[in-house]
Amino acid sequence: MCSRFFIDFPDTDTQRSKLEHYLADHFADDRLRHAYLATLAATVDKSTVCLMGHERRQTLGLIAALARAVLARRPTARRPP
Repeated sequence: MCSRFFIDFPDTDTQRSKLEHYLADHFADDRLRHAYLATLAATVDKSTVCLMGHERRQTLGLIAALARAVLARRPTARRPP
């Protein structure tokens, strides 16, 4: 499935767009979005043989940036006064 994704969407701009739309369409909760991105990163890092080293690093960087953006949107827990 990952291999097909990278064949259909070879550049990171298109990958970003598709991943953002997928997250918005399939996950209402940012915790679930972040968990999905963590799983995706582990999958790409360990088992995607169709990517060359620099492509893998670019894609992992993209996934990490999306994960950081998801975390940044989450409200911080209120601390008691």
